[in-house]
Amino acid sequence: MWLLALQLICAAFYLQPAACHPSFQLRGQKAYCADQNLTWVPVLPPNITHLYLDRNFIHEINRTSLRDFEELQKLDLGSQKVVLTIRNDSFLRQRKLTTLVLGGNVGLKLEPRAFAGLVRLGDLWLDHCSLTDSILAENYLEPLLSLERLNLYGNNIVRLNPDGWCLEAFTLAQGRMLEELTNVLVMLVVGKVAHYQLMKCNAVRAFVQRREYLTWPEDPQDLEWFYERLVSLILRDTKVKKFVEDKPEFVKPDCQPPAKDKIPLENIGVVANS
Repeated sequence: MWLLALQLICAAFYLQPAACHPSFQLRGQKAYCADQNLTWVPVLPPNITHLYLDRNFIHEINRTSLRDFEELQKLDLGSQKVVLTIRNDSFLRQRKLTTLVLGGNVGLKLEPRAFAGLVRLGDLWLDHCSLTDSILAENYLEPLLSLERLNLYGNNIVRLNPDGWCLEAFTLAQGRMLEELTNVLVMLVVGKVAHYQLMKCNAVRAFVQRREYLTWPEDPQDLEWFYERLVSLILRDTKVKKFVEDKPEFVKPDCQPPAKDKIPLENIGVVANS
């Protein structure tokens, strides 16, 4: 009799679903679980759309870690206090995810298919993760068909290869510009990319021959000038877009900026220091 009662108690304990940790904050469909000394993704309602797990001790994300959270739109795994590894196919069910924060994970390890399935991801934060040139030269970012903003600040990236992912990103951005019948596209060259390297790529060559582009200044004193020029380009192209939308019958979708504003790549430094 006592044995049967003990078995029933154990069974009831085993079947009881894990509850949300009392120190977590649930606000609607947003779960705030930052800095809770977690070593694994906790049990949470499956309908959450925002999950903040930054500043914990999570050392690995794999294909089972987030399988219950198919409604996720934003995920913050930044600044873990241990080395974080993202395994292959970890985000296969997160097809609604638009923002992924991995910044501040020193020594971050990514398997080749770490970002598979993130077809709607627009913002990816990979700043201060000890990444090298391979993050762009290899195929880590290939599944990110909707990527618009990529933060790679504070890494160990020395050279950007225009034959690799950067060229794919440029082609995608240009395709979206043509699809939306707008003229809003600003090209920014970061790193030591020679002029001949840009010109050997057909898509890039056609762009730089008729449009202005900028290079990231090597001298910090030139940053103010650079930002002013970048803002000027964005505002100018935004005005062109608005004018096209308001009066499409009078303005061609592929209208060109004034030729007098063109600045060749090799003269950027001269203009910045003058």
